[in-house]
Amino acid sequence: MRKIYNVVLAILFISVLNSCQDKLEQINPNVLTVDQFWKTEADFNAGLIAAYSGLQFPAISGTTQAFGVMRSDLCGTEDWYSVHLSASNMTWTNSTEYVEAFWSQPYIGIFRANQVLYYIDEPDAESIEGFTNDEKTSIKAQARFIRAFLYFELLKNFNGAVIQDQLAINEEDLRKPFSSRTEVLEQVIYPDLHYARQNLTDTWIGDDLGRATWGAATALLGKIYLHQGAWDSAAFYLNEVIQSGLYSLAEDQMDNFTEEGEFNSESIFEIGFTDQVNPGVAGDRHDDILANSGGEAQSIASPYAALYAGGYNTNLGTYWLQEMFTVADSIDRNNVHNQYVGGVYRPHLVAPDLRTRSNRTYASLAIEHGDGFYFEDSLSTGADGIVAKLNPNFGQGSKIKKYTSWYKAEREAASPENARTGINWRAIRLADVYLMYAEAVLNLNHPDAFQEALTYVDAIRERAGTFPLQSFISKGYIPKYDVSKFANSLSRYPRSVPSVEALLHHIQMVERPLELCFEGHRWNDLVRWGMVQEVFNDRREEELKLIALLGTSATDPTIPIPADGNPKRYPLYLNEHVRIDFQIPVQNYIPGDPNSAGQGHDYFPVPAIETEANDSF
Repeated sequence: MRKIYNVVLAILFISVLNSCQDKLEQINPNVLTVDQFWKTEADFNAGLIAAYSGLQFPAISGTTQAFGVMRSDLCGTEDWYSVHLSASNMTWTNSTEYVEAFWSQPYIGIFRANQVLYYIDEPDAESIEGFTNDEKTSIKAQARFIRAFLYFELLKNFNGAVIQDQLAINEEDLRKPFSSRTEVLEQVIYPDLHYARQNLTDTWIGDDLGRATWGAATALLGKIYLHQGAWDSAAFYLNEVIQSGLYSLAEDQMDNFTEEGEFNSESIFEIGFTDQVNPGVAGDRHDDILANSGGEAQSIASPYAALYAGGYNTNLGTYWLQEMFTVADSIDRNNVHNQYVGGVYRPHLVAPDLRTRSNRTYASLAIEHGDGFYFEDSLSTGADGIVAKLNPNFGQGSKIKKYTSWYKAEREAASPENARTGINWRAIRLADVYLMYAEAVLNLNHPDAFQEALTYVDAIRERAGTFPLQSFISKGYIPKYDVSKFANSLSRYPRSVPSVEALLHHIQMVERPLELCFEGHRWNDLVRWGMVQEVFNDRREEELKLIALLGTSATDPTIPIPADGNPKRYPLYLNEHVRIDFQIPVQNYIPGDPNSAGQGHDYFPVPAIETEANDSF
């Protein structure tokens, strides 16, 4: 099951029409019914695979994730992308299509997991020949992990959910009230994950790669406790994953975002895709529906990749993030990660043997005058006038590399394939666990907390090829890399005295955004830290300073940078105009949960399709 293929399971709900005429029942012999299914071990494995395929939907691990990423301080967009702009500007409603997707798509996987759990405990399952108790327990543990994973997605986006922990047999079973975050955690997520971690294997091999493991359940449990601010429990479970010895940071950051690097040593749980099944099927269509066959690809590259490389560059890295990658993430030339290792050719390294940008910059952003290749093109317009794939004009600054095929292809696949890619979605990886564990121990603030957290932060920085924080701490300070030197006309970064608070700030505002950008974590981080307004205010203030520095307009992004404004100026190399990302978000953002207080943007509102159909709300 290295790549999870779709299995279509049909449950027939038969409506009985009462009339003065006789009832007429017609049974389609080509449709698989419940009575014919769940009869063999193979049926239960097929049902489980169908539950896994529920993780492939765009709102879980594909294109719709781009709207979630757009909410944070890491992404901006152009004003002609009105739908994506609604995510950035927080003008969504309970009828917005992507809000509906974030709500409805997890329930498909939850329903499929509930099918497995319901029928595997039926008396008939006890008599299946050769179906051992260990095999049943493994299937149940995987189904419960999937269910917990999807309910956590709902909590991150809606701060609660309608609890469906039993298979819905009829329409009334679907009409349940909205439950709070605490209720979902206590009734579903915690019991499911504790069961899963007690009954899942440590590893899978061969075609079973991609199934849930003990490490996946334990890491997810630690992450959820972290989101709850339960620092003791978070540290305990995250440390269990670290100390298990099952995982290590991948040698090359790029291995986390390529097909060739799938299921590497850093991977704790990833969602499988392939672009080799059903060529021509759009990357955001997964299920077989009637005569329309689904695929196994995803299409996050469509909003991420550059326009001249077959994408739409709908999601653009903010200037703040671009400057941190360009300036703050400076490389340590003595670090072996900045050189060829063993003569192995890596297309994102600079010939003959040395990088000039950090490892994670290569894996994350294409920046003008950066090094390496972007879809086998140089990063600046050539003397022949041919536009490079990057094309950072129109004030765009940089383009996203993560989850695109830049490292191997001339361009992303064109329509109708919709920039489909077979790169697996890395849902949980060790670098995130390191940073979460560091955060947890800093909040516990025991005597060794600072040094213990620093160990894991520097392990990530060493892999990135940048200078360890210890090298600055030994001199008595921690650089405040999240402050824009360019916008503030600073000759050097401000400095903090080393402390638990300073290191925690560094993790929040430097390491997590640089290491995990565009992977779907940032907005949830800002919300749980209560930092959205503060961050938006800072970014808007720097945006205004940048606009003044380059001589354009604070409100009209179409006004060009004048010649004396020095276009193409290091470190952003902006041309033509300055994109305005934070003017509206800083005004529109209201803290709070719309599903409990009636307003707020920390979470999406439960969509109207649910509240209108479910009279238990």
